[in-house]
Amino acid sequence: MSRMIEQVGEFFSRAGVPMLKSPVMGATRDIDAIIKEVEKGLPNEHNPRIDDALRNLNYYDANTEQYLRYRDAESVWDHDQKPRRMVNLTRQCVNTLCKHLYNPGPVRRVDASEQVDQWYQGVCMRNHINAKFKRADRLSTLNDVAMFQVAAAGTEEYMSPIRSNVYGPAPLIIHVRGSHEFAVWTDPADPTVPWCVCTITVQDETKTFQVWTASEIYTYRTHKLGVKQTSGGRVAFFVQEESGENPYGVLPFSFFHYELPTDKFWTPSPGSEIAKANEQINLDMCDIANSVSIYRNAVWLAYNVRSDWNPVFRPGGIMHVPGQPNQTQTGLDPRVEPKQSQIDIAGSWEDVNNFLSIVYEQAGIPESEVRMKQNASASGVAILSEQIPLTDRSKERRLMASVYEDNLMRVCCAVAGSYYNIKELLRVVLDPQFTCLWPEEQIPIGPDRDQSDEWNVANGYASEVSVLMKRRGISRDEAMAELERVLDDKKWYEEQKKERGLDQATLFGMNNGTSEEEGEGEPGEEAIDQAGEEEETGEEEETEEETEEEE
Repeated sequence: MSRMIEQVGEFFSRAGVPMLKSPVMGATRDIDAIIKEVEKGLPNEHNPRIDDALRNLNYYDANTEQYLRYRDAESVWDHDQKPRRMVNLTRQCVNTLCKHLYNPGPVRRVDASEQVDQWYQGVCMRNHINAKFKRADRLSTLNDVAMFQVAAAGTEEYMSPIRSNVYGPAPLIIHVRGSHEFAVWTDPADPTVPWCVCTITVQDETKTFQVWTASEIYTYRTHKLGVKQTSGGRVAFFVQEESGENPYGVLPFSFFHYELPTDKFWTPSPGSEIAKANEQINLDMCDIANSVSIYRNAVWLAYNVRSDWNPVFRPGGIMHVPGQPNQTQTGLDPRVEPKQSQIDIAGSWEDVNNFLSIVYEQAGIPESEVRMKQNASASGVAILSEQIPLTDRSKERRLMASVYEDNLMRVCCAVAGSYYNIKELLRVVLDPQFTCLWPEEQIPIGPDRDQSDEWNVANGYASEVSVLMKRRGISRDEAMAELERVLDDKKWYEEQKKERGLDQATLFGMNNGTSEEEGEGEPGEEAIDQAGEEEETGEEEETEEETEEEE
């Protein structure tokens, strides 16, 4: 078993998957230098990478007031009293750019082993893998790289009869981490492959740094605020009980980059530029609101009045303006005037809107997608054509996403195989024959989509079940159950026609020009009422004939 784990590690090293250390130039790695940096709280990572990532994340989460800059000659009181007008531009841009890639997600298949394929399908379903990949796509667009951490849930809590139904056999838990929650040290032979990873977890006013290599785990934790702090920050101490041998024999991490790494690990993304644009727009909008507030509440200036005069401004009231004692000598009359600035509010808003349009254009976002300017009566094809920049972007990123999907599948098999001692999972890691089948773009609404679905069904490219799954967003079992109910309804309708001898219009109350909307009650109710009225009319005619005979 140990030999198989070594073979798996060697395969990952040759394939460039960020798992095990590479045998090439392995002696140059210095774990002691990494430990010393972790003990100081990773100062090199915080300046400026993690700090920038936290700023971008705050803009994505709309926590932006802390970044509102001071204007020249602006006091603290003026800054605090300034009106706040914020826009969540960062979230809007990132979510729009990432809306098509995992909507819906791909069909995953492990062709090397049917048993492993069933197991991995269960892992993906229980971990809501499409939602986590979508989150990773957004985090990588925002901050360059996101990371999946795979953990075996082999404790008594998760292996209990209740939990086993939730996590299934050989359970795994997959976490998604942003780039502010980890640090990596790459292989000297390949700067795209990490050989050491440090995870950063903040909880209860403490930070936990866990350093992972293929063989060891080192855990360090900081004290709470105010306890054993130095001038450079809080000191991280070693946690012996949470350190030791790596139970997986591999690095249990997989990465989701904004761009496929070719020459370095950290690949650039548009998140920082979008956050900077968001900061500038927030500042401009606050300045406009402040100018409007000052214009509406003008500053009054008093000329040639006594120094001890304290005016009281009352709308609609009469105010006495006293003059100076020597007014007759100076000839200066006292007066009070408002100080108002003529501001171009319309021009200021036009400048903000123009800047927003430039941001959308540079990010590759159609203006109709974020400002709802498309034609309300446009067909499905027209709506789809407006989103061509976004759909082309998602198609281009599918190749990279397939690589990340393959990496995560290998990590899951390696972690579960080594931890639960399952040889079949380790064999599959070497040659999984993993495929991702991405769905084609669908016309959203309208008769164009109806024609497309009819053509696919007629030519055998789709079935009624698959069409219903896509249209309603339901599973295969739910779609089949819905179609069975439709067949039962049709069967009931045919039986009613035979029993009552009624046609379709009469059965649903639509004869004699009656529309379907006007028909009320159960099927055939109107026909039965008409038959009852005819019987009552016949009885009345018989009663009139009997009365004439008696007379």
